[in-house]
Formats: sequence, C-alpha cells, structure tokens
Amino acid sequence: MKVLLTRKLEDSLETARQLAEHRVESFIEPLVTIEYIPNSGHIHDFQNVVITSKNAAHAVNEIAPNEKIKIFVVGMRTADSIKNSLKDNLVVAEGNAESLLEKIRNDIPGQKIFYPRGEVASHDLKKILSSSDVQVEEEIIYRVIYKNKISNKLEKLIDNQEITDAVFFSQEALNNFVSIKSEAIKKSVLNLNFVVPLDSYVDSKLVKKIQRFKVGDISSLIGALGK
Repeated sequence: MKVLLTRKLEDSLETARQLAEHRVESFIEPLVTIEYIPNSGHIHDFQNVVITSKNAAHAVNEIAPNEKIKIFVVGMRTADSIKNSLKDNLVVAEGNAESLLEKIRNDIPGQKIFYPRGEVASHDLKKILSSSDVQVEEEIIYRVIYKNKISNKLEKLIDNQEITDAVFFSQEALNNFVSIKSEAIKKSVLNLNFVVPLDSYVDSKLVKKIQRFKVGDISSLIGALGK
C-alpha cells in the first residue's frame, strides 16, 4: 500500500509521519500552493473572529492584535495553529461547521464577528449566521492555487499501480486532480481508492471508488485506506 498525499508540503509531511507510525507508506506531491492576499485591517474593529481553516489561522496570527479577542474555530488541528498570545479566549467546536455555528449563536447573539476566509468556501457562514442575528463581515485573505500537471515520477507510480490510495481534504482538490491532463490520471479514476472527508460531496461519476474519513482522526483515515 502506498498513499498519495497532495496537500502543501508542511501538511503532507505531518500526515505522512502519522501514517508511517502505522506502517503505511506515503508518496508526497504537493499540488496546491497558498497565496495570501493583503488584508484591510478590519479585524482590529472586531472582538470576535471565526476561523474555519489552518490557512486562515496562519493569516490571523500575522494580522490579529495581541489582545483578548474571542476566536471561534473548528477542531483541534485548527486551534493548534493559533499563536499562544491569542489562545486565552479560544472557543473550539469539535466535529463540523454545524457545531461551530451553534457555539457562535449561543455565545454572541446579536454581536459582530469577523470571518477571514479563502476565495472558495465550503459553507456560506455569512448567510447562515446573519439569519441568527449575528452580524458577519467576511474578507478573502487567501486563495488556493492548484497545479495543472504531475511529475514524471508520479505518472510512473500510478501507471505501475504502485499508488493504491489518494487522499484529498476537499472536493475542489479532488476535482482538480482528475481534471489534470494525464493518461496516468485517467487510469487512476478507475483504479485508485479516493479518500475524502466525511462531509465532502463527490460526484459518483467522477471516480469509481470513494471512501470517507474524519479529518484529524488518523485511525479513521487508516480505516478508509486499501478498500
């Protein structure tokens, strides 16, 4: 079994390390880069911030004041990305975006919240929270740039069926992968086991085999491999 990891290098190395502890071999080929966008500084006008990704957390670490500001996040992996000086008022929602929304509705009804996010968002938090009397100001602070080709080494590994599984952390990443013009990738659609988060929608016509895992739970990921 050899697992393809395509997130940015820092994240893929951590996943590979966790898999190696369970004797699962990985092949890393980052197919995404993160481009941060100059921010407006509006975060300084808010006492509440909601963060739904590690990329947004890294950006907030750079621009947020070192003072008490309530930060709502999904999951411990994102929470761990927040710098220590901002952790005094951290609210962590385990599970998914729905549990996060519930905490925000209960903790700050009628208040304002700043939502720094990527160019593509999986949930329309502004619309959902606005319906609960929470005033949301969102700002795009980063974009994900996908590569449109794979390396010759990965081509050969897929051709030789040495890669058994491919792990993706978003629907967009999977869609980009299968859209790359490559004979090897055309074959992979039939042969590989594609592993995606529990809440990701994947068109069943896109790939043949799909398994799902809980993000942040290495046991869940390993259980989805090799199916």
